[in-house]
Amino acid sequence: MPLLLDDLVTISANPSIRNLHHLSAVLNPPAQVYSVGRPLLNFTFALNYALGGERPFGYHALNLVIHVLSTLALFGLICELLQTPRVKPVFAGEELMVAFFAALLWAVHPLQTEAVTYISQRAESLMGLCYIATLFCFVRGARLNRWAWFASAVLLCTAGMATKEVMVTAPLLVLGIDRLFLSGTFRECFTARRWLYISFLSTWLLLAYLMISTRIWDRDIGTATHVTIGRYLATEIPVVADYLKLALWPSKLAFYYGPELYALADRTWVIVGGGATILALIAAAWLMGRKMPAGYLLLSFFVLLAPTSSFVPVAEQPMAESRMYLPLAALVGVGVVITCAGAGRRIYRYLGLCAAACLALTLCRNRDYRSEIAIWGDAAAKQPASPRLHNNFGRALAAVPGHQEEAAAEFRAALRLNPNYPFAQFNLALSLSAMPGQEEAAIHEFQAAIRLEPTSAEAHLGYADMLARLPRRASQAGSAYKHAITLSPRSATAHNNYGAFLARQPEHEAEARHEYEMALSIQPDYADAHFNLGVLLAHLPSGRSEAIRHFKAALEARPDFAAARHNLQVLLRRADAPGSG
Repeated sequence: MPLLLDDLVTISANPSIRNLHHLSAVLNPPAQVYSVGRPLLNFTFALNYALGGERPFGYHALNLVIHVLSTLALFGLICELLQTPRVKPVFAGEELMVAFFAALLWAVHPLQTEAVTYISQRAESLMGLCYIATLFCFVRGARLNRWAWFASAVLLCTAGMATKEVMVTAPLLVLGIDRLFLSGTFRECFTARRWLYISFLSTWLLLAYLMISTRIWDRDIGTATHVTIGRYLATEIPVVADYLKLALWPSKLAFYYGPELYALADRTWVIVGGGATILALIAAAWLMGRKMPAGYLLLSFFVLLAPTSSFVPVAEQPMAESRMYLPLAALVGVGVVITCAGAGRRIYRYLGLCAAACLALTLCRNRDYRSEIAIWGDAAAKQPASPRLHNNFGRALAAVPGHQEEAAAEFRAALRLNPNYPFAQFNLALSLSAMPGQEEAAIHEFQAAIRLEPTSAEAHLGYADMLARLPRRASQAGSAYKHAITLSPRSATAHNNYGAFLARQPEHEAEARHEYEMALSIQPDYADAHFNLGVLLAHLPSGRSEAIRHFKAALEARPDFAAARHNLQVLLRRADAPGSG
């Protein structure tokens, strides 16, 4: 399974994971990567990179290991809860079977696919492991009266805070477990374990530091976004109802739910979703009033979703299946506990059949992750009104030779839905530029992209590249390249492409060399710039030795660079030939 979407930023474009020995850099990733403010998460990516580079297998393997460990921790937690004096008489020795089926159904549920298979969502599963293990160690410590377990719980809670912000609710759920299953009253909780709760609350200081020091409000989260709290809450009410529906009936799962959900959150959906949410809350309160564990589990569902589905806007993605990783444990726990409480052993065969059905659906869902084309095509088919999904599907198609026409069709579909979508406009121009006979159409689309996003260096560079390919338009290309470089002076690609344009004009070879050298000063391992500079120097009698050096550098950066290898061999043969000087 390939790297997808955020994986490219989190792994491929993340310099902080390149050297595990530089621990300070590993624990402080740059602002543009999605593991910023999550040092433990970034550390696991650095560990994967040290073992296997960017090869996806190792990342997927570790994600699966984390999920298995989370499942074992959940099994242990439920066993511990069902053996507390307040609950044990209800199940009369069936605690292991109840815990087994609850953990199994949670582990194989199709809704878990995104959190486990999508590498970047390790944030969710790793935080989930820390969260469940925190609760397990706390309950175990309370039952055995061992402070070593309590210390482990605090350390795991700290690790979770360094993994994802949703861990903020962990001390609250620890208190809820203590109140319902162990102590009986809040007063007794604080009297018996005052210092433990102070320790748990102190982990919030680490989370606050990480959020403030990394400027979480710059990550399109919170009140700094263009989405108001009221609008986000109105959207999240039906979203929570959708989560409940997907947990019960996991059909039409989608890889991405974008900002289009804000437009769909009309009054009817808010009322329907709000009604379903209120009914679930009433049920949780009723069960809690009778001190039933199902009530705690159901209330936990809402507590776990609160950080992402209440008053803190996540502007670009108001809904994500991965956010159900932990809340699903609460819902599955409710279902299994209530079902097993009065049904006896005969219910286990039906739970086994449910687990087998979930596993089959999960295996089918994983097939959608086999390629970028498959996952984006599936998402676009399920949400045809999303211009972003059509654009992303088009990009996946455009990356595969022979699919440019299909890609262009997807970009046009995105523009029909949103005519002012600069990314789709730019991508349409790029796809047309790769199709024979579409040069003038590509130029027209590049011009449209520039009108939509005048400060886009990429659009200006693509426009310049297209002009440079047409002899009758070449006179306009120079100014277009200069404008692209003005907009992005640190773009190695812009300097290299401008150099290639100048190199085709004999009177501008010195300027071309300067542009290549600028590209290499910005990106020293830029294979194309080394190759182009080598070609330029190879034609100069005094430049062959330097050309050889650049061809070798190009091959070092890209070992499969056939043209560089060929040119290097030609120059080396000439150097070895008699009379070569």
